[in-house]
Amino acid sequence: GKSRGVVKDLSPGGICFQLYFDINAKTGQEVTIDSDELGHLTGIVPWYRGDRIGIRLHASSNTSAQVSAYFKYFR
Repeated sequence: GKSRGVVKDLSPGGICFQLYFDINAKTGQEVTIDSDELGHLTGIVPWYRGDRIGIRLHASSNTSAQVSAYFKYFR
């Protein structure tokens, strides 16, 4: 599925999203995030609760750079 959402929590290792629409995500599923502020990120769903979903980001230097840039320029 596909949904827009709001970032509720962000760290170098993961993101918590509050989704506008249910995407029927399952634990262990790979997901892709496309954001104007963060760019293109991928990760795995470790948990979901109602309209919130946790995403453990794939560790890479590119992911770290994108999250660091977000904290530097958009906070």
